[in-house]
Amino acid sequence: MTVGTSTEDALDKRVYLTLRDAIFKRNLVPGKKISILSIAKELGVSRTPIRLAMQRLATEGLIEMVANQAPMVAKPSSKSATEIFYMRLLIEPAAAALAARHATNSEINKLKKLIEKEKLSLTSRNFLDCLKANVHTHKYIAEMARNEELKNTIQHFLDKSTIILFHFDPFYNYSEQEIYADYNEGMSILEAIKAKNEDHAARLMKKHIQRAFKNLPLDTLDKDTYTLPRLK
Repeated sequence: MTVGTSTEDALDKRVYLTLRDAIFKRNLVPGKKISILSIAKELGVSRTPIRLAMQRLATEGLIEMVANQAPMVAKPSSKSATEIFYMRLLIEPAAAALAARHATNSEINKLKKLIEKEKLSLTSRNFLDCLKANVHTHKYIAEMARNEELKNTIQHFLDKSTIILFHFDPFYNYSEQEIYADYNEGMSILEAIKAKNEDHAARLMKKHIQRAFKNLPLDTLDKDTYTLPRLK
């Protein structure tokens, strides 16, 4: 078995994070094929770390790999969006309930800070920061559940739904009332966790995810209106 050097591992990780970040920043857009050679030249690396990154991103659902074809940034469809959010509706309420059972005071305080950070990005209309804060909040609740398999599964579907939200969430159309509704939902979930009310925490989380899904313009997900992808 060949073991990569620490330098090679660091390069592979850097390339993977660069590509992943490019997807989340919309520089590599859904539905378009990617030239491994072009990206290798742009990053100044060989094609090997690019291929490795593509394989890893494919396992995360961010890249689609088809034999004898160029890799393609995964393009969410209305069907896949529905399926992803359905999975989140199944598993994240369970995580909220377990978080209510296990959360410590220090974890609750940290969760409050994450929710406050998300509110700040909402009120300042910073979409990228808001999306990151939202993901961190949901992932942290999954960590509080003290169930490694559940946490990993939630993180998987959060990553997939983040792509959908990043491209299709009508963020800039939200009214001030809708902004505070999102914040209040987060705080209500926190209070249920703090009170160790497992059933209420689960119900609130389900309602929160349902609202996020309801806001998605599903009719636009199946349209291909994107330009050719580049990293920057």
